[in-house]
Amino acid sequence: QELGTRIGIMIDGEVSATGSLERLQERFCNSYFVELSMLTTTTDNNDTNNINDEEAILAVFEQNKMSATVYESLPYHLKLQIPFVESSAEEGTIEQLANIFEVLETNKDKLGIKFYSVSMMNLEQIFINLSRKQFEANERFQSEGLERANSTSFQRLSSRRLSV
Repeated sequence: QELGTRIGIMIDGEVSATGSLERLQERFCNSYFVELSMLTTTTDNNDTNNINDEEAILAVFEQNKMSATVYESLPYHLKLQIPFVESSAEEGTIEQLANIFEVLETNKDKLGIKFYSVSMMNLEQIFINLSRKQFEANERFQSEGLERANSTSFQRLSSRRLSV
């Protein structure tokens, strides 16, 4: 991504997006990513503790009027996606970034956070999101096609029964 002046993203054999890294980030970068490394607890090493940690962390962001979703969850490691707030000025995103840091610093000990990082979407995450959108569109298309095929088959079967 650093060597190229123009980047193209192909999905299903078609060019889905093209442009400089800055242009792709401008078009598709819509959130911050917060990676959290949690302190390990010696008393409780099961999955329910990890789920409770996730819920507590999401609740803290919710209390601070930020919509956070779990992007990736591993034992003692959590990656959250926080969409940008709707703002026309750059000050809005800077203020949001400051608020994220404030929430993390204020609740670091309470939530058992060892360390954290905050970043904007990178090229890999843009590609993954575009691929995910295409996968979801393909799934919807296939399920709608299957529903239509089943509906047509049912209608034919019903009309045959009526004519007999």
